Amino acid sequence: MPAGKSHVANKEILLREIERLRGHWHKDESFYFSKKGGAYLPIDYDLRIIQDARDAARKAKDAQDILMTFDQAKLDAIVKAMAEAATANAEWLARIAVDETKYGIYEHKVIKNLFASDAVYHFIKDMKTVGIIKEDKEKRVVEVAVPVGVVMGIIPPQSHFTP
Repeated sequence: MPAGKSHVANKEILLREIERLRGHWHKDESFYFSKKGGAYLPIDYDLRIIQDARDAARKAKDAQDILMTFDQAKLDAIVKAMAEAATANAEWLARIAVDETKYGIYEHKVIKNLFASDAVYHFIKDMKTVGIIKEDKEKRVVEVAVPVGVVMGIIPPQSHFTP
């Protein structure tokens, strides 16, 4: 598949997922309303964010359980595909981040996206992350890579206010 086609397909998949998720939440000032059984129930914004984080953590744990069964080659292919998709969509992702959050400078977000997708990938791409990663027969020491669990963090949209 040509690179341009992959870029468009990835963007279309992401847009469909964003629209699907948006369909569950309707904003009205400081409340979001979840449609359940035809009724709209007010949900405090902070509580919704907490629930979203919990849901993301559960999904990440499910994904981790699957990823634990993969060998190094399969994980390398996944990471490479993720980096390529993020690099190909760096400008678009920067635009939607600025448009949605109203924070940041588009050009700076493009640079951050390219660094996170391309530079970081090239730094980590040859790292062994599965099984025995180092062995010292003389000292009888073997280092084995094992999953440590789901790691999550809340990242602020930017580190300073833009005038």
